[in-house]
Amino acid sequence: LSQVTAEIAVYTDENMNVSYFPPQEVTFSMKAGDPVLNGNQLIEAVVKDMKKNGHVKVVARGSRCEWPGKLSPGLDEAVYSIKLLNWLKVEDVSKDGGVLKKVLREGDGWERPNEGAICVLNATCYFIRGGTQKQMFDSYENRTIGLYDGDLLDALEDTILTMKRGERALVSVDSAHGFVTCKSIKPLAVEESDALEFELELVSFQRAKETWSMSFEEKIEVLKQRKTKGNELFKASRPKLAMKSYERAIGFFEYSTSELSPEMRKEVNVLLVQCHLNMAACYEQLGDGSVDKVLHHCGKALDLEPSNVKALYRQAGALMKSEEYIKAEACLKHALEVSPGNAAVTARLKQNREKQKAQDARDKRMFKTMFSKLQDENGHASDRMETA
Repeated sequence: LSQVTAEIAVYTDENMNVSYFPPQEVTFSMKAGDPVLNGNQLIEAVVKDMKKNGHVKVVARGSRCEWPGKLSPGLDEAVYSIKLLNWLKVEDVSKDGGVLKKVLREGDGWERPNEGAICVLNATCYFIRGGTQKQMFDSYENRTIGLYDGDLLDALEDTILTMKRGERALVSVDSAHGFVTCKSIKPLAVEESDALEFELELVSFQRAKETWSMSFEEKIEVLKQRKTKGNELFKASRPKLAMKSYERAIGFFEYSTSELSPEMRKEVNVLLVQCHLNMAACYEQLGDGSVDKVLHHCGKALDLEPSNVKALYRQAGALMKSEEYIKAEACLKHALEVSPGNAAVTARLKQNREKQKAQDARDKRMFKTMFSKLQDENGHASDRMETA
């Protein structure tokens, strides 16, 4: 995506004495269906090959003259004068149009921060209320943050991950990606329904140490830190950011712990089980569409500790949402064998059996209806045969 600002004028002939469209700044995006260009392929084609402050004149004839909403239809010839004033690279950070980054100044080099990087930022922060009212609510210079530590809005954390050292950007955040996702850090002046805008500069950063360069002791220490940070974020009702911490923690020993000493392996497995269970809890909090993820992380925890009661309990909850009541019952019975009299497990087992009973009743009614229809159809067929 790109946002372009150009000075455009359209004249009757190459002498440019009489204009169809007087010189004015026009801002548009380089994407199909842009409402400003409104199907004018000439401007788009010309601008693609221009440099900033470049100026061209183009003679257009026939259908090439057309610019719906700007020029009268049916022109035989028109001369377009186009001067490129600005070209902003626009990145859809959230992949759904909710968080857009417009690059105001390119950064240096190719390196970008990674998760856990220490970043120094300058920013001016605005809220936009009712689509028009824009007001500053915060600003800071040389602020130091740990990336994905939860000091900033989730949308900003994700944006910084895409920036280079020295880059300046204008970041637009819709209300769905705003402080409604992290109410614990919402300023009093800002409402959850407000859209947001940030003038953001990544002054400098120090990347977090890469996993491959760490000793086992270092990995275990950072694993503990990320699990603790994830717990803090989860308690602050920021499950998506908490998951970033848990994912990083799990990644240190995702594939094998065979090279660890028995003592280290035991400690790491306990931490991994906790992280997988916390990931499952995050997906439970996020709601619909996350059942498979809950089952995945409960399964990972049970691979490491087959009789973990929390994993069996959460796995049963996910299976119940999928209406797999028989499998859920097996999980809960196993949990009760490990922890007899566990109140939460007992209550879930009772709930599962009630749901299974209700499902059986629905199935019975459905099959009864199907059987009744089949009998009616067979009876009508017999009547027709006798008549024949």
